Amino acid sequence: MVRPALELRGRAVPAHVPTVQGGDTIAAAGVIGCVREIGLFVTAIDTQDNVADLRRNNRLFSDNVQNFSANDYRPCRLTAPLQPGADVDGTIARLRDVSSPLRRSCIRRSQS
Repeated sequence: MVRPALELRGRAVPAHVPTVQGGDTIAAAGVIGCVREIGLFVTAIDTQDNVADLRRNNRLFSDNVQNFSANDYRPCRLTAPLQPGADVDGTIARLRDVSSPLRRSCIRRSQS
């Protein structure tokens, strides 16, 4: 996806800087969670144990940001013991059915 250039003080700035949107699951500024809202000065992040954490945007965007919601899929490794003679293909199919709702653990980003 090609983004148009931004203008800052009359100069064109390339817009290839990674962005964070509401609903993304990120790790930044010492917190891991789901971005609820990005305000003018602070960003509200809901952590995994359901604690609302407010971080100043200066600290948030001057730090490295890992965006776990940027791609549709993340690898998931599972070790499951099976009895001899068990239906391996059937077990894999059931595990895929169970894990499909876990595709995105946070609010889905609107596809516009």
